[in-house]
Amino acid sequence: MWKYLGLLATLVLVAAAAWPQAEPKPTPSSAPQTHEAEESFFAKAVLDGIVGAIAGGVLGAVVSLVVDGRRKRREVSIKIVERMVSEFHDMASVLWLLQNPESLAQPENINRVLVMGNWFDLVAAICSGGYGDANLLESIGVKKQMFDFLTKADRASQEASKSVSLKEIGAKLRTATQDDWKGLVNFTNFSFVNNQEGR
Repeated sequence: MWKYLGLLATLVLVAAAAWPQAEPKPTPSSAPQTHEAEESFFAKAVLDGIVGAIAGGVLGAVVSLVVDGRRKRREVSIKIVERMVSEFHDMASVLWLLQNPESLAQPENINRVLVMGNWFDLVAAICSGGYGDANLLESIGVKKQMFDFLTKADRASQEASKSVSLKEIGAKLRTATQDDWKGLVNFTNFSFVNNQEGR
C-alpha cells in the first residue's frame, strides 16, 4: 500500500509541476516576454517536477521500509512466542532441572538445559540485532522468562560447583552462563554480582 501511496504522491508532484500555469495577460505597460524567459520558465518547471518526483519516491520508499521493517520484526517475535508456547512444557521441566542441580548429572538433562540456553541466546541476538520486536517480547513476559532461566542456571552452577560429584556440571553451566550466552546476559541486563546469594 505504501509503495502505491509513494507512486501516487510522485505522480501528483510531477503533474503539478508540468501543469500549464495561467499566463498573466500582458498590460500595455509590461514589456513583451522574451524567448529566454520562456525557456527559463520551462526549465524551472521541469526541474521542479524532477525534484518533486525524486522526493516523493524517496519519501514513499522510506515510509514503506519503516512499515515493512516493523511488521517483519513483529512477525519474527510472534514466531518466537509460538515456539515458546509449543515448548512450554519442556521449559518448565528445564527450570525444574535447574532448581534441582543433582538431576543435571544425567547427560540428557544438562543437554536440555544447554539447548534451552542456546535458544534463548539466539532469541536475544535476533532482538538485539533489530530483527525481532524486543518491546513485544518484554510486554508479554518472554524477557522475564529468559532472565529467570539465566538466574536459575547461574544459581545451579553455583550449587553444582559446591558438590564434588557435580563440579564438572557446575563448570559447564558457568561457562555457558558467563561465556557462551553473552548475548542473553546483555539482552536481559543480567548481573552476576547481584545473583551471588549462593556463593
